[in-house]
Amino acid sequence: MGYKYITFDKDMTAIIKGVAIIFMIFLHCFGWESWYLPEYHIHLSHSSFLYKIMTAMQICVGMYVFMIGYGYAFAKNKNIEYSFKHTSRLLKIFWSILFLFVIPVSFKYTASKNAGWFFLNLFGIVEDLSWVSWFVALYIWSMILMPFIGRILDRWRWIGIIVASIVCYACMVLIHQLVPDFNRRDWWHIIFVCLGWTPLIMIGYLTAKLKLVEKIKIPENGITLSAAIILIPVILILKSKYQSLMILNFDLIYAPLMILCVLTIFTLIRNRVIKGIFIELGNMSVYMWFIHSIFFTICSSRIYQPLIMISDNLWVVAIWTILLSYLISIPLKRIIG
Repeated sequence: MGYKYITFDKDMTAIIKGVAIIFMIFLHCFGWESWYLPEYHIHLSHSSFLYKIMTAMQICVGMYVFMIGYGYAFAKNKNIEYSFKHTSRLLKIFWSILFLFVIPVSFKYTASKNAGWFFLNLFGIVEDLSWVSWFVALYIWSMILMPFIGRILDRWRWIGIIVASIVCYACMVLIHQLVPDFNRRDWWHIIFVCLGWTPLIMIGYLTAKLKLVEKIKIPENGITLSAAIILIPVILILKSKYQSLMILNFDLIYAPLMILCVLTIFTLIRNRVIKGIFIELGNMSVYMWFIHSIFFTICSSRIYQPLIMISDNLWVVAIWTILLSYLISIPLKRIIG
């Protein structure tokens, strides 16, 4: 029996993002009845067990957050210039989709809003124009912090993560205790959310810096492959039952484990077609993330949701939403670059 080191290269990074975007779209298609227009009479009639599993696919966020830190570790120049470049790239995609698809069809919804509200939407601090845009604010937060946190982790490593995480959680407690109704205050809410995800960003960074995954050697056989495949629903079941302990998000454990399972599977799988599909989805994932939100966000769903409602079977709707989001993303990526 042979052994093989787990691969974590550029293609594997795309594969992880490909798996994550599938999780995300299934999450949004199956997760909430309120995301559908009333005339479709969508009732999530699948079993309560399946409903919990689908909502557990919110692990996709943790996977993306981990990858922010992981990717940052490979930056040649870990400075504000790098952060500005990558933040600008994300905003270019997000704003293009807002101005091309959302704003032209949401005039009645936005007419009474002021410039401040519009500004907050552009940076994901308010999510009225896109219900998934909070990640834009998190990404900006991470790009501002990582030039400084990266230096701490380079020097202090795990001690740095522990101390910085304690600081993050202490700040969350202070916000929770000292800011009344902080969840209804846009700035305080997004700061609270960003603080909660920062430890996972740091774990991703240090995982890359120390090459922790690439040091893992796995048996090159069907048993290892089967175990990794089986662990995926096991992780989802655990997440559906145990999501957090107060402010401690268990995605700190679940997301790296899920990524490790995906890496194990695709290190052992030799089928180029399957790999190619996930790599392509991963390369389009940012576009698909923002595109699929137009089908569900209240200010644009009236226009765009009928495009995905080709069936009353949500499995069909979810698969078609993935395909349609991908097809729309192709010309967008060529135009936006």
